[in-house]
Amino acid sequence: MNMMKHYISRIVMTLAAVLCGISCEYEFEPEGLSDKGMIYIYCVPSAGEPLEILAAIAYPIKSKYDFEAGDLTLTMKVNGEDISMKEDLSYVSDFIGERRWTADDVVKAGDVVEVYASAEGLEPVYSRTVVPDPVPHHVVSLSIESMDRSYPGTSSQKLTEGLCFTVMTDPHEKDCYYGIQVVRRSESVELDDIYIWESDDMLSSRENDRWLKYGSGYMQIYEVPAGKKGLMQIYVKHYDDTQWSEYDYSLMIYRFSEPFWHYANSVYQQWWRFGILMAFSHPSYQYTNIEGGVGLLGAVNVVQTEYMDNL
Repeated sequence: MNMMKHYISRIVMTLAAVLCGISCEYEFEPEGLSDKGMIYIYCVPSAGEPLEILAAIAYPIKSKYDFEAGDLTLTMKVNGEDISMKEDLSYVSDFIGERRWTADDVVKAGDVVEVYASAEGLEPVYSRTVVPDPVPHHVVSLSIESMDRSYPGTSSQKLTEGLCFTVMTDPHEKDCYYGIQVVRRSESVELDDIYIWESDDMLSSRENDRWLKYGSGYMQIYEVPAGKKGLMQIYVKHYDDTQWSEYDYSLMIYRFSEPFWHYANSVYQQWWRFGILMAFSHPSYQYTNIEGGVGLLGAVNVVQTEYMDNL
């Protein structure tokens, strides 16, 4: 009965919103549009891993690809020292004009990474980030939990069992940002699908869940305020038959630089603006910290836990 009231109230609210939308008009004039291109940068150094950077020229809507720009020139510095970069000519991108550069150098916690890029006819760009500290001492536990697929704050009594991974860290002196991916292993190793709302276009049944596509799977992200213990939980579906119970599990725990957190959070916020919500919410913009251009220079520090047996 409570669920029926809940669905009826959602229908009424939606109809009311539609009627309001029909009865008024709102003109929105985008600001800052230009007929010039901008340099796009995407670079996320990971502690202990070789450096790479993706770059392209972002074409403005107004240009219709009819402007020209000189070739991109990239410079990367770590702690003020130039890094020798080489272009990966075999790189194939899903985006027009995106190119990839790599370096053999690796970064460590505390390193300052700077990126400069320029092209004739375009504004030069710059960004800076600091590689975050390692993931601090943490305790990981695994349990089987009943999970409700209902909307936040309601109970549909439609429960399913899932594996709940809980990560607990000591209190932090400053705000910290994390991401977790679940790795499952049997005959092969792959990222597991984290447990979110059963429909592709709805929010998680857990009110505070946030996630984004990262690498070959999904990552759940967390903000841990200063002075508080990091209590982070992530769920995957529980396979309890003979075939699936052969899996065992590990966690990839990422600690983010602050720019990467803002980027990840903005990606999630864009994702959940679906359907009718897009008509009744403010325009959202993906976070960028590239001065003079667009994109991201963030950094991560990642640790993989030992494998745990399935329950």
